[in-house]
Amino acid sequence: MRRGCRASAEDRRGDCGGILADAGPSAGRPGSFLSRALFLLPVLLWAIITAPALAAGSETLPGSGVLLVRPGQAPVPVAASYLYLKDPGGTLTLDQVKDRRAEFVPLGLGDAPNFGMSPDTHWFRVGLYPEADEDARQILKTFEVTAPTVSQVRVAVVDPVTGQTLSDLQTGYGYPFLSRPEPYRAVAVPLVLDPGRPVDLYLQLRSQGSLDAAATLWDPKDFETYSRNSYLVYGLYFGALGALILYNLMLFVSLRDTTYLLYVAFAGALAMGNLAHTGIGFQFLWPEAVGWTGVAHVILYALVLFFGPLFCRSFLRLDIHSRLLSGLMVTCAAAALVVIALTLTLGFRVAAIAESLLGMIFPVLAVVSGILAWMRGQRSARWFLLAWSILLVGIALLAARNMDFIPNTFVTRHALQIGNVLEMLLLSFALAERIADLRRQKAEAEAEAVSARQAMVAALERTERELERAVDSRTRELMAINDTLVRQRNELSQAVQTDSLTGLANRAGVRDRLQMSIARCGPGSFVGVLLMDLNGFKEINDSFGHLSGDVVLREVGKRLRSCVHRSSDTVGRLGGDEFVVVLAGLKTPEDAGTVAATINRVLAEPVPLGETRVNPGASIGIASYPVDGDDVDTLLEIADRRMYAVKREAKAGVVL
Repeated sequence: MRRGCRASAEDRRGDCGGILADAGPSAGRPGSFLSRALFLLPVLLWAIITAPALAAGSETLPGSGVLLVRPGQAPVPVAASYLYLKDPGGTLTLDQVKDRRAEFVPLGLGDAPNFGMSPDTHWFRVGLYPEADEDARQILKTFEVTAPTVSQVRVAVVDPVTGQTLSDLQTGYGYPFLSRPEPYRAVAVPLVLDPGRPVDLYLQLRSQGSLDAAATLWDPKDFETYSRNSYLVYGLYFGALGALILYNLMLFVSLRDTTYLLYVAFAGALAMGNLAHTGIGFQFLWPEAVGWTGVAHVILYALVLFFGPLFCRSFLRLDIHSRLLSGLMVTCAAAALVVIALTLTLGFRVAAIAESLLGMIFPVLAVVSGILAWMRGQRSARWFLLAWSILLVGIALLAARNMDFIPNTFVTRHALQIGNVLEMLLLSFALAERIADLRRQKAEAEAEAVSARQAMVAALERTERELERAVDSRTRELMAINDTLVRQRNELSQAVQTDSLTGLANRAGVRDRLQMSIARCGPGSFVGVLLMDLNGFKEINDSFGHLSGDVVLREVGKRLRSCVHRSSDTVGRLGGDEFVVVLAGLKTPEDAGTVAATINRVLAEPVPLGETRVNPGASIGIASYPVDGDDVDTLLEIADRRMYAVKREAKAGVVL
């Protein structure tokens, strides 16, 4: 796949202009062994992910716009040396930015600048001064843009003397993952620098959400180690989270307590949200789903904020302890659904701001609820309070960082993951104590039942009524599931026979409809098969590209549908630029020729491609049932031969 980088005509080196190098490989009982191991997990995560950064040397001149580059140097934070130019409308081209080189000013926001929910486009420039080498060896570097959730990243290397663009790469989560030169969850750009030859590195960033402009210049070997360690850290994190989800799912199956199911849903949404936020989901789960990637972490974190309040409400039994807090938790969950609706209607930015504000409100409610439940005698609330306090402080720190209320540091960037790992340890105690609470409550209930027979009878009658309601509810659920499965089966059958590009019937759908039309054709009726091929479509593809060719194919499909008005007729695409129209219940075979003439006239109208208009036209061959054949293959073959007879005349037309 094309990687989105463009080299100048005067200095092409490989696919990306010489400066961008080729992309290379790059809860059990409290006090249990599991609990002790989980306690050490955050320390291990911190040590692994920060190890390369501890070796960083002082290679920058803060605010100077200059970086000294030499082989084998430690990782260098680039942001401290940024020179900055703001592009509010996002209209500046690279050439215009180069012409305004003198307008860049020092940024002065340290190694990890964060612009909050900024809608603007931001340009950064830093001069790279490679150390002169007597052996004239090229210096290999990897330029990493730290934040994975930047929609548009452009990295251009320019000769400061001549102004020549040596390389230019555009990527980010607004592009398919394969547009990236390195298979890495964030953006990593290989550089090849000539010793003693300074260059300017231009960085363009634009994000729908919080914009983190941190970047690092790595030695390739150090970056490979850092990348491997970071994936190990995330593997441990997601593995631990998966174990917690599985454990609580088994508890739900065993106890049939919806609290555990709500926690499974909460933890699952959190895991998926973190996969999206860290870029790992984009890399491994949905590398081509650009549109989904742009909103995935907002929608998934909104689900976290939906299931989280419901879990808190159920675990702490707020419907008993405080109707006010119970209502506020339900309101928070409803607000999370509103965030999802805002994402799908008003766009990402409004929803992200609303979600960040909700993410700062919910922790306060959760902590207050935990304190209230603890004060009212729920023993498991103490572990819940401590666990959720740590996790929700992490959520609040992340939300505050996104809103640019606090500095962008390692702790604030990874606050959610750190808090979540600690939460897993503490919730193992909370869940274990909850089970003990349930057993104690059961024993008390049995003792009361023995001492008061009337209370037992009333309890049994109440249980019987609840069971009847549960069976009735489960029956309705199963019926709804069955209806859903039937509907999904029908939708799948329809999708199998539909062309994904044009929405018309595909080859299988055409054959099925043609066979059905033949079977239903009565005496004195005919079935017409119009098989057509676009004229000059290959030239359109070659001249304007495949995307423009797809535009032409969709327009042709739209026009063909406008020529057929009966529900018994079928318009389909066999593949490439071959289309077919099946006309059922014709009075005479000549009626097919009338429709073909209408199609030729409609397809003769130009198709706009930007500022250009193309005239594809079509060659049409017609076969009729039962005149030319009595089976699908024969009719398609005869129509195909007649269509190519028109093709040989090199003009649009019809052959009967």
